[in-house]
Amino acid sequence: MVQTRFSKFFPRQEIVHKQGIIEPQRMIRYALITSGAHDQAVRTQLNYAFVTESQSWIVTQYRLELVDRYQGQDDLRVETLVCEANRFFCNRRFRFYEGDRLLAIVEAQYVILDLDKRRIVRLPIEAFQEANLVIADEEPAHFDPVKWEGDQAQESKTLPLVITPEVIDENGHVNNLVYIGWALDQLASQAPYSSCYIKYGSELLPNDQVEIRSQVLPLGDQQWVTDHQIYNVSKDKVACLVQFVWNQPVDLA
Repeated sequence: MVQTRFSKFFPRQEIVHKQGIIEPQRMIRYALITSGAHDQAVRTQLNYAFVTESQSWIVTQYRLELVDRYQGQDDLRVETLVCEANRFFCNRRFRFYEGDRLLAIVEAQYVILDLDKRRIVRLPIEAFQEANLVIADEEPAHFDPVKWEGDQAQESKTLPLVITPEVIDENGHVNNLVYIGWALDQLASQAPYSSCYIKYGSELLPNDQVEIRSQVLPLGDQQWVTDHQIYNVSKDKVACLVQFVWNQPVDLA
């Protein structure tokens, strides 16, 4: 039987957090490690690879929701499962636990990239169905950025960004986790966030000219949104959108 739910433990001594809040880059890194281990387990059980050597899984968007704070008393357990799949993408859900306490939920949308042709290819959905990998009683993922009408920003700022060699990954473009750090760097202070949404557009290459366009918007019910658009000026394209929802006022740096 294929292991449809998979958990990986991370020792509490290795968990870096600030007042119980694990930064989003680390949460995504834990999620990616867990999904990679699950993928390996499924490949071993089925003796089947969902991607070829010239293909790779890539993530097009994330949603993070904080539920509780990490107290550092137990190891961190990350559970993952596939909650939705079709010919074009599959969605994974990750639940972060300390003991029995749910700390956070991370959702990620995956597609398969042909590395030679640099284009998205169809998923082998029949293999997903035959292995019963999709858990039917799970809700679909919710990738909904905050939207607003008109000019509601209480503060906005546009600044240039510099692409340095250390942010380039093995594929020759800016590492996906770097965008989150760039967004957080635009804030005067970092209070605990409530949720985060990340959507990737076009890749950034070492010689691209880049800027970040940030806004602070009141959301109502004592919530605020910071909206960060990383823009590829060289190609006139959005490289990434990062949004945070906060439960207390925030200011741009």
